[in-house]
Amino acid sequence: MKKQEAKELNAFLEKTTKALELEKAPKGFVRSVMQQVELQKENTHSIGYIPLVSKTLWIGIGCAVVALFWFLGFGRNHTSTDWFSTFKLNTIGNMDAFNSFSNSLSVSDSTIYALSGLLVFLGIQVIYLKQFFAKREVLL
Repeated sequence: MKKQEAKELNAFLEKTTKALELEKAPKGFVRSVMQQVELQKENTHSIGYIPLVSKTLWIGIGCAVVALFWFLGFGRNHTSTDWFSTFKLNTIGNMDAFNSFSNSLSVSDSTIYALSGLLVFLGIQVIYLKQFFAKREVLL
């Protein structure tokens, strides 16, 4: 039964495909298409490569990172809390704020470096996004 249906289907398909004519492109079709492509090439202006972050900005970012690590690495020994106690800025009521926090809170150097790097790049991102949306005139 299935073989008979397959033979009938094949005969029908052969008959219908022979009845159809192949479409032919008109003479000079390829030449006219290529002429239009050449005209399109002449009318378009190509934009050169424009980097997202310029070289001067990369230099500025590098200098800021180096300065930050220099300050965090060498500037720590020069800080003093004497002026806090002079103006009594380290006390909250009768409690000494620095002593109470220093006993329970300890932060490693790696955490300080990570947080400072996060703040630097967050600031850069905010500045960049502000300029980006100002150019596109998008209101937030």
